[in-house]
Amino acid sequence: MPDLVDRTFGRIVPISCVAPIQLLFLHFGILLVKVDQTPLERGRWPEACANAALAEHYDSTVAEDLTELPNLNWEWNAEALRLWTGTNVDEFLNSIGLLAYIAAVQVSPHTVRGRKPTTRFTRLPAHYTFLPDPSRDEQDCQPDFFALSSPAFVKDSGRGKTRLHEFLEEDSVLRLVEKYAPALIHPYITGVNQMEPCSVPPNFLSDNNTSTPTLQLVKMLREVHGHLAGRLLPPPEWAVKAVRNYEESCFLDLSRVCLPNVTITGTTQTRTATAIAQTIDHMHQQRRTQPWLRFCLGLVATNDKVGLVHADAVGIEQHIIDNSTGSGIFSIIRLSLGLLVANGQELGVHPCFTSFREVDTPVSEAHKAIWESSRSTSTTDEDESE
Repeated sequence: MPDLVDRTFGRIVPISCVAPIQLLFLHFGILLVKVDQTPLERGRWPEACANAALAEHYDSTVAEDLTELPNLNWEWNAEALRLWTGTNVDEFLNSIGLLAYIAAVQVSPHTVRGRKPTTRFTRLPAHYTFLPDPSRDEQDCQPDFFALSSPAFVKDSGRGKTRLHEFLEEDSVLRLVEKYAPALIHPYITGVNQMEPCSVPPNFLSDNNTSTPTLQLVKMLREVHGHLAGRLLPPPEWAVKAVRNYEESCFLDLSRVCLPNVTITGTTQTRTATAIAQTIDHMHQQRRTQPWLRFCLGLVATNDKVGLVHADAVGIEQHIIDNSTGSGIFSIIRLSLGLLVANGQELGVHPCFTSFREVDTPVSEAHKAIWESSRSTSTTDEDESE
């Protein structure tokens, strides 16, 4: 049965994209998979990733196509885990999301073509306050971390000379993830190439082939595993431009930090129940200041779990993800990449509204003509009165 992450981001980031990303993360050491503290042999990585991808998405009978795997323990790279368990959950989500985007360009470019990183998680230092709209009990409504769309972050050249104090410089996400997979990240820093990387077959889980999805997925992952053993092709120009633009727009415009501009709120706590309660309160405030939303999304994070909360007119739904299982890692990658590239409607904006957080509403030629006509009439009346 598809879970909340799958229903929310399944169309944006399908299984055929996330599974090879998880395999690529193993290849570069961003992820580790072990059997009783012993690393799993590389030849069985495709099966492990397929098992993780299909564990919660399909009925357990589908797994019969796989040779039996022992109980696996999945772990993040030590540096990534440090970001997770500390106060820098925003950096973890940005890092994993951008790494997943870059990995998708390498193994599944058809999935992210036409999409670019548009959402960035951040948090404010303790001496900064924002969100002047207090909660009903007059307590501070500032979330531990939150997401803003790309217009809230500008390049150095975009800062007004008279407003330099109103911008907060964010850490470089690209430099942060470079140490995880330098061979994968280096081309985005040094150069551009028009060549397209190898692609995995799209829609491998089509309606006509769902009888043996596991075997299809394992076959595809083994092909990707063979490609990863060779030399990676340079990324295409459109991907380099998208990542560099995201990287260079690292100055947060503090004038945009307010509830009507926040796209996602998040809470970090040691107890999941407490984190969910606080996140729901933040989501209530967000929905109250953004009447154009069909639904709200919120995140919770503890030392070993992350949760997605979805609220709409029907009610509130939540999904807690375990950080130590293959299916949990799969969902975290899917969640991070989905949040990174989702557009306004996919984050809750009603389709009847233009996301005015992201673009200026264009003025038609007819409206311009009416405005010019009214302006000239007003000027004529003033001249006659004089």
